[in-house]
Amino acid sequence: MHPVVVWSVALIIIANFIINIVEKEIDPDVANLQYAAFWSGCDTVSNILFLLELLANMYGYGFGKMFWGSGWNVFDFIIVAVGILLMTGIDLGGMAKLKLMRAFRVFRLFKRIKSLNKIITALLSAVPGVANAFIILFIFFCIYAILAVELFRDFGSNGTYMTDDLNDVSHINDAYTPRGYTNGREYYGTWTRAMYSMFQLMTGDSWAEALGRPLVFGLYQKSTFTAGAFFISFIILTNMVLTNVVVAVLLDKFVAPPSPPMTDEEVNHFITFIKWTSEKEKQNREAAQALLPPPDPTVEPRPPSPKSALVARLAAEHEQELLLPIRIERIEKSSQRVAALLDELFAQSVGPSPEPA
Repeated sequence: MHPVVVWSVALIIIANFIINIVEKEIDPDVANLQYAAFWSGCDTVSNILFLLELLANMYGYGFGKMFWGSGWNVFDFIIVAVGILLMTGIDLGGMAKLKLMRAFRVFRLFKRIKSLNKIITALLSAVPGVANAFIILFIFFCIYAILAVELFRDFGSNGTYMTDDLNDVSHINDAYTPRGYTNGREYYGTWTRAMYSMFQLMTGDSWAEALGRPLVFGLYQKSTFTAGAFFISFIILTNMVLTNVVVAVLLDKFVAPPSPPMTDEEVNHFITFIKWTSEKEKQNREAAQALLPPPDPTVEPRPPSPKSALVARLAAEHEQELLLPIRIERIEKSSQRVAALLDELFAQSVGPSPEPA
């Protein structure tokens, strides 16, 4: 938990992540690696460092339930265990693909850097609300996919579709896609294809030329209402409304809820404590004044002289020294009273503590 250890491990994770990026940039051919020894050495050093850090972490938690009760610790254990297993060189067959888990090591930063951990924690807490919004979005996707299969599946089924210009001149257009399917069969032939087309439509990825315009101009030639209403309503509902609902729910979970206000009983206790403290302070001041010698009525007060300023200051300091033990005792008593009151308020809000077994 020490900041030096936390940031040292974070720098090792970042360095390992950067090495993986450089490897895939300058030496991407796994079957013919140019610097295989260097990449293997870096991976071995990283695995050993991560193993030592994991063992130290497990030792700090006592190798018990406290360690395994944290999801981040379980994630660390899986990542490190996979790395050590691959480092042994054992023939794992298809399990060798576990090497891809190296890319996920960078997620361990979210455990060690508090600012990143807060974001991930907020995202995880937002999952239930966001999931509900996604379910609504998914339902609309399903509805429009069903409609698309019903309306557009047979579009261009004979390999062509016809359009009309303003002079009532018909044009025959090729309905085949680069994959050899007709337009309707490729994009709307089945429910799953239509679902993917709806996702492309929502993201705005070249949907107009591939998905929309052939249907708008060629489905019913001069009547563009059916295709136009279908696409425009889908974009308004999903891209403009429901996706913003998802974002709104997500942002709402990032805002910390306000602290609960004090109850009436707690406010009454606090007011009583302030009154009682003020009364005790008054009594302490009167007791301190009683310790001072009374003024002599036979001595006439003299006008202050310039030389008496130093004497007056020294006398005031001497008076403060005389009252110092009284003030220390008063501060200690006030601290004890505050502690007792806080204990009382905490016991009332939490409830009585369980009896020891």
